Amino acid sequence: MNNGFSTGEEDSRGGHTDQTCCLIDENERCRNPAGNASYSKRIQKTVKEKRLKLSSDPTSQHIYICDYHKDRIQSARSKRRRKESEDDSNDTDIDLPEAPNLYQLQVNTLRRYKRHYKLQTRPGMKRAQLADTIMKHFKTIPIKEKEIITYFVYMVKSNSNNTGEEDSHGGHTDQTCCLIDENERCRNPAGNASYSKRIQKTVKEKRLKLSSDPTSQHIYICDYHKDRIQSARSKRRRKESEDDSNDTDIDLPEAPDLYQLQVNTLRRYKRHYKLQTRPGMKRAQLADTIMKHFKTIPIKEKEIITYFVYMVKSNSNKLDLKNGLNNDTT
Repeated sequence: MNNGFSTGEEDSRGGHTDQTCCLIDENERCRNPAGNASYSKRIQKTVKEKRLKLSSDPTSQHIYICDYHKDRIQSARSKRRRKESEDDSNDTDIDLPEAPNLYQLQVNTLRRYKRHYKLQTRPGMKRAQLADTIMKHFKTIPIKEKEIITYFVYMVKSNSNNTGEEDSHGGHTDQTCCLIDENERCRNPAGNASYSKRIQKTVKEKRLKLSSDPTSQHIYICDYHKDRIQSARSKRRRKESEDDSNDTDIDLPEAPDLYQLQVNTLRRYKRHYKLQTRPGMKRAQLADTIMKHFKTIPIKEKEIITYFVYMVKSNSNKLDLKNGLNNDTT
């Protein structure tokens, strides 16, 4: 099954930053950075059917397209799908992720969206009508896909949502981290995680040389310090008894528990990163080795979450492609 993504090293970084989009848009070559989506034959068919003025540059050495053209083609394809009958449902493409289905959200969630963006609606609207209004507004939000997915996953994990204007953009990009690290104020952009009293307690217990800048007008911290505190807290939790399990923090997302993965999944991870292990290792030992390696991967949280959500939506990943488990036929 062709998912439109490369199996090369570049994908692990969330795109092909050293390459530009392969498309020609109205006789002009696109100069945006190439992403993970490819200009496959199925996508070319959609472009032809929708009469989009797009074509592949014959001089290009790859077939990857930028996020802008990916969203544009996806929008055209979504309109075409709504017109198709259910009998053609097996012809579903997975080259590009589907648009979120806001009609499945609870009415309270829809109302929170409405309050956040201050949408004007008539009183007494039913859930379906409210969802339709919100869907129309959602498509007009000028925000990048990665930021939407990142903030959505954070919101689900923490089971909370700030209604401030800054959070709608996936972070506090106009503010810097509120922490002082070894007598020096951090200059990294502030994220969604806050330096709450519970987090301050963890910092004090683990004797981390961190403190909040008294001159700061907010309590948000950067991704670097969030991961650092999360790592220290994870070590502390493993030493706590099960009786203290109700003292779980939700300010920062939990680290993934690789010990619950199946042995085949662990082995695929091992093959992908070419880890050296002794023969005959049990699952727990293999998981322990992989967990140590996992914490050393220098990759940004947004890129990890984005690829994870894509993998769940498409029910496949680039390891399948690399091992020849997927092909162009469906």
